[in-house]
Amino acid sequence: MAQIYKPKSDDISFYVWMIDNWTVTGGLISQVTAARLLRKSKGRIKQMIDAGKLTEYRFENISFVPYPQVMKLARLHNYDQATQELNASFKELESQMPQEQLKEFSTGIMDLMKDLQNIVKDDESTGD
Repeated sequence: MAQIYKPKSDDISFYVWMIDNWTVTGGLISQVTAARLLRKSKGRIKQMIDAGKLTEYRFENISFVPYPQVMKLARLHNYDQATQELNASFKELESQMPQEQLKEFSTGIMDLMKDLQNIVKDDESTGD
């Protein structure tokens, strides 16, 4: 569902609209820019809007999405990808590294992953 703010007057300009909505959202970017940041197609961005994962803001026929929402999705994707790659690396290292060294290494990496997970959770709790 598009978030469309009614103009204060009939002659509202794009500039005024953008400033008003920028303040509300924390920044707006085009769907094309969102697609590049998320490494998705424009069509996929539209699907994400339709599914409620991104909020659409429109000025006339120009569509924008909130920058903070896009960056949150990018952080979540990067965290998930890092977790998958880390798990694959651990499986490979298990056969190549002495157990004591592997345990020490995995403890340090797991602490780092917990810190990253806390960053993602903090984003969710603040609504960023």
